Amino acid sequence: MRAAAAPELLTASMSAVGLAIVVGGKLSLGRSFGLLPAHRGIVVSGMYRLVRHPIYLGYLVTHLAFLCAHPLAWNLTVLAAADLALVVRASLEERTLVRDPDYARYRAGVRWRLVPGLL
Repeated sequence: MRAAAAPELLTASMSAVGLAIVVGGKLSLGRSFGLLPAHRGIVVSGMYRLVRHPIYLGYLVTHLAFLCAHPLAWNLTVLAAADLALVVRASLEERTLVRDPDYARYRAGVRWRLVPGLL
């Protein structure tokens, strides 16, 4: 078994933060949460003031924590594929939502899609 790339306390804390981001994002969405991309109203409060897809940000944080705890090539491959799917899904969601002028204004005001300062 390969040694963790980070101490267990750090990876557990990162996982907790990631989960908190996911839960906070879903709570911010309220009734607008859905499995398929669709326009269910624009949410601009809560975590959506910081990034346009905070739930996906939470998933990315938990995936990074898992990779730090279990740094295997297989884990990297699977999570890279999963994270690529998240980025694609976010793009598809935005393609649907940007048709709404209110969402276009929201997108202009909230610069970051997933990760503040990066993406």
